[in-house]
Amino acid sequence: MGFLPHWLTFRVTHSLPTRLLLCLLLLCLPGTALAQFPSGGRGSGAGAEADTTGLPALDYNADRIEYIFADTTMALIGSAELTYGDVELTAGRLLFNTSSNLLTADFLPPAPDIDPETNTYPRLQDETNVVVGDRMQYDMNTGEGQIWKGRTQYDQGFFDGDLITLNADRTFEIHNGSYTTCDNPNHLHYYLKMGEAKVAPDDKAVVRNMTGYILGIPVIYLPVYVFSVKQGRQSGFTVPNYGSGVEEGRYLRNLGYYWAPNEYFDMKTTADIEANTGFLLRQQFQYRQDRRLRGSVQGSWRRGFEGTTSGWDVNARHRQEVIPGLTIRGQGNFAQSLRYLHSTTRGTDPGQLRSTTRSTFAIDKKFGRNSLNLSTSTSSTTGRPSRPNTTLRFRFGTKAIFKPPRRQTRRGSMPDFSRPRTEIEKRWFHSIMFGFNNTLRNRRKNIRGDRDTDHPGPDIRYHYTHAALRTFANAFNLSAPQKLGDWLKIRPQARYTRTWEQDTDPEEEGNWEQKEDHTVGMSVNTTLYGLFQPKIGRLNAIRHVVTPDINFSQSGGKGGSRVRKTMRFSLNNILQARTEHEGREKKYNLVYVKSSTSYDFQAEDEKFADLRTTVRIPSRRFNVNLSMNHDFYDPETKAFGRPRLDRMTLSTSLNLVGPRRDQDDEFGDNQFGGAYGGYDDYSGGSFGGSSFGGSSFSGGGFGSSGLGDSYGGYGGYGDDRFNQRFAQVKGPWTVRLSHRYSIRRNVPDPDSDSEDRFTTSAHEVRATNRFALNEFSALLRPFNRFTDKWRVQHSINYDYKRKKIVSHSLDLYRPLHCWEFTFRWVPNGINKGFYFRINLIAHPDVKLEQQRRSGGGDEQSNFF
Repeated sequence: MGFLPHWLTFRVTHSLPTRLLLCLLLLCLPGTALAQFPSGGRGSGAGAEADTTGLPALDYNADRIEYIFADTTMALIGSAELTYGDVELTAGRLLFNTSSNLLTADFLPPAPDIDPETNTYPRLQDETNVVVGDRMQYDMNTGEGQIWKGRTQYDQGFFDGDLITLNADRTFEIHNGSYTTCDNPNHLHYYLKMGEAKVAPDDKAVVRNMTGYILGIPVIYLPVYVFSVKQGRQSGFTVPNYGSGVEEGRYLRNLGYYWAPNEYFDMKTTADIEANTGFLLRQQFQYRQDRRLRGSVQGSWRRGFEGTTSGWDVNARHRQEVIPGLTIRGQGNFAQSLRYLHSTTRGTDPGQLRSTTRSTFAIDKKFGRNSLNLSTSTSSTTGRPSRPNTTLRFRFGTKAIFKPPRRQTRRGSMPDFSRPRTEIEKRWFHSIMFGFNNTLRNRRKNIRGDRDTDHPGPDIRYHYTHAALRTFANAFNLSAPQKLGDWLKIRPQARYTRTWEQDTDPEEEGNWEQKEDHTVGMSVNTTLYGLFQPKIGRLNAIRHVVTPDINFSQSGGKGGSRVRKTMRFSLNNILQARTEHEGREKKYNLVYVKSSTSYDFQAEDEKFADLRTTVRIPSRRFNVNLSMNHDFYDPETKAFGRPRLDRMTLSTSLNLVGPRRDQDDEFGDNQFGGAYGGYDDYSGGSFGGSSFGGSSFSGGGFGSSGLGDSYGGYGGYGDDRFNQRFAQVKGPWTVRLSHRYSIRRNVPDPDSDSEDRFTTSAHEVRATNRFALNEFSALLRPFNRFTDKWRVQHSINYDYKRKKIVSHSLDLYRPLHCWEFTFRWVPNGINKGFYFRINLIAHPDVKLEQQRRSGGGDEQSNFF
């Protein structure tokens, strides 16, 4: 091969001739190890054959391919492209040294014979990441590489570095680099400048000499900083926020740490420092294992600067399936006082604050259709623990006394298909059902005595004595539902109850008293149908379903209540519609109307009870509920007559919600998890979401991405009393209107001549509207630049009876490239004031925020 020059040039225009000519050349050259390329450069040397079974195909293309014999280097020049599976490498030139297995990608220096359009900077891309740089080099023997002036995207952020080094253990180091989520490298709104950084993918990053810049101004410096780069839930420090309020004064909130060691539990501990109230420590802990075990423990503790405890509360929930059929569940809500709970509640309508705390514990065991339940519960109007009530209940599931006979077949015999199949005839006594339950209950009660005159405090206290009311009851049920003539249903039933009761009140004798009570009765009902076929447009049928029901019962017994005979009448109406379009039928329930009353045979006067009527019009978007009570008797003479309206409640609601948007792209919800935040939101997912304001620990039901809490409200205060739900404005457009109007007939006044006999007992209007401004200003195109990307949410609750706005808020939101702007104004209520915030979209904890509440407190703002 001495007649060949020291370099050889091939010019190709597409990839098929390139592969063919290159393979012919490599077969003639000794020492070539290009066959090792697909296997990662770990062949045994010259002439080794690589096992490429199951490996992706290697494709490459270039305007010109050269092979330099002097240093055994193959060069792909001009629009060089190399594809291996999902990995694609492009550059102005690709160099591969067949002796050292060193791959180099770079940008060719400008020359007359170099086409600028084919001379591109190196770019390495796979399904998830893109790396660009001035020059790239990769050693296929050691698995190490280097990128000069490199820039890569990781999750939502971008890493830059004068030199990025890839190590053999898949970690990489960045020298003199930066990090940002701004996608415009020529104009960065913020970035973190790093002297040196070492990143372990899906683990953590260690940064030395980090300086944070916002709009080119240095705002923070850390000599060493370690943070997690794991996806989803992850441990990390929470980032504090600063503000000012009338009750709290100036405050620094959310100083703490979030710990997620595994997928079964996580914990978050934070501290708030408030100038007027002192220190507030909050702890949130949640755990879960499949469907068998889940629970949470939350609490807060506030201490003044003088060293005295001013408030505390604890909330715990637990549910565990010990073995199949045996379940333990419980919740506990305790606080120093309800006043403390109310003082630390944020973002809640004052009318929704509860006046009690409740704690329960129960053990449930199922035996097929039978069950055994032990439960204890307590409620308190002060927040302190109170004496519990305990109940033990056994329930024997209702079963048929006489079961129909079964077909007789010999075990192991083949079925006889020659015999005609006959149905087993069920007799009337096969439907006789029997069941019973036993209940043992111990109810504690406190009896207030004289005033405590020895108490030195300013509040009034009394002496209390404790007593218990113990009850043991057995109840037996018997019923026999029947159907006559395929149209009439009857249900005779009987119930017998025997109760033993003891009251330990000192004023009582304390003996066990026995009571007996029995109830017998029968109900009769049927269903009638009326069908109309108007054939109007898509409507082809209307059906009216009428279900009258008559129920007679007689109750009484020894030592119990007097004998009482009553008959109850009810009439249910359902109006249904059926439509047809393009061969597809749909059915709708249009209106529900139910009326009921009863007649008391033993009553001396007013034997008929009020006529109660409910009307419900269901719909996905518009609902109407009407409830009316009519009195059959004249309020003055007590004479029986036509029904007179006594009470009425009308509730209507309109609920329109637009399609959900991709919030990750348009609104920039946080996807970095707890290592970057958890500042305000502790609800499901990564526990570091983007709900602005209020620390949330509510969760959405133990989703796969986090340990949410599906138990409901926190001690009766909604999902979380610290959460102000600032992120709602980023949801889809919404129109929610609700109206409630209730009236009641006045007691007749003989001295008044007023004809107004009704009084409005309640009249409320609620409205929530959320929309994008450009949806309304599309016609004013010259002004769209002022309304583009703005989102608005307005909520109001107006009590028309009191002529008072109960709650009112206005939210504004706008994304600003890699930043986002949030503003809330609350003119009244417990959160009266305004909230202003600008934060990074990818990192909501890097922010400038300001808050002012009622009372004219100083505005406070700061960068984080």
